Amino acid sequence: MVSQKNLVSWVASFMTFLITKSPTAYAEKDHSLATTRAPAPSESSKFAMEFCNKISSKEGREFCMRVLASNPRSASAKGFVDLLHISIDITVRYANITKEYMASLLNSNTAKGEFLPALKQCISDYDAGIRELLLITKDMVDDPALASYDAVVASDQLGYCEEALKSDNVVDRSILSKHKIAKASVLLCVDVANHIN
Repeated sequence: MVSQKNLVSWVASFMTFLITKSPTAYAEKDHSLATTRAPAPSESSKFAMEFCNKISSKEGREFCMRVLASNPRSASAKGFVDLLHISIDITVRYANITKEYMASLLNSNTAKGEFLPALKQCISDYDAGIRELLLITKDMVDDPALASYDAVVASDQLGYCEEALKSDNVVDRSILSKHKIAKASVLLCVDVANHIN
């Protein structure tokens, strides 16, 4: 079981990872950032901040501000297509991290037997969700409504994983926290994609 202090440290480190330009830059960061907040969005990321403030749920707004409005790439965002590209990149990167974490548990025999079906289901669901996220980039040019649909399907795929985790009574905090962030990331893509139309 992961302690709350380690979980907070991991989430803070991950948020730093999201706002860095490359995994190498992340590796060079100090991992003692557990008590620091994401940097305040710059004035040049005003478009992203305005978008984040329009998200209906408080949790969604806060997540958007931490992840999207604070991302240095948002400074050059001129519209929703730019924000969607940034959101997709963040979400695909984190979905892959989460999927690989689940696969490592599955392959290392550290997962408890009752978790195995849920982990297998989640890995498959994450693969399908990532494929849908990658389709958004193509579809947003050809058919914005289809891009929005792709984002919803990706969200549904991660929802199936969530159902499997609940069904198998998975209570491992590291799995649940990683999945929660991945799910919030994909919901951010849905919110941005809905503005492309």
